[in-house]
Amino acid sequence: MAIGVFDSGVGGLTVHRELTRRFPDRDFIYLADQAMAPYGGRAGEQIVDLTRIGCERLFAAGANVIVLACNTASAIALRRLQQTWVPEARARHGRPVNVLGIIVPTIEAATGLPWTYEAERRGDKIEAIDITGVFSTAATAQSRVY
Repeated sequence: MAIGVFDSGVGGLTVHRELTRRFPDRDFIYLADQAMAPYGGRAGEQIVDLTRIGCERLFAAGANVIVLACNTASAIALRRLQQTWVPEARARHGRPVNVLGIIVPTIEAATGLPWTYEAERRGDKIEAIDITGVFSTAATAQSRVY
């Protein structure tokens, strides 16, 4: 199973590096859409379309799972792609494929806490975090995912 890593630029190389460290026996395919970067100032529909095109290229290259290492793509496109496009991609490619985002793992790493929804579902107690800063594109900030 090959793992695809998608970003609109090269910041996702840090995600790629960590994934290769954690999964040394896996094959990786990295795609940076530098021709259309940055995504953050674009309209939501365009972000979804560009992300879908990038994911399709990675699936066509042999990836079975794609990590969106781009916060903007994760914030704006991930849910929609998972709900509407990924099922079609599975049928089209004739194999299991999936797209994952970077936001939940980032929140968990930054806070040391499980994702709030999961924590509430399990009944974990979450204590307040003083201050956490996030540098983001306008689209990511407007999505309010953080």
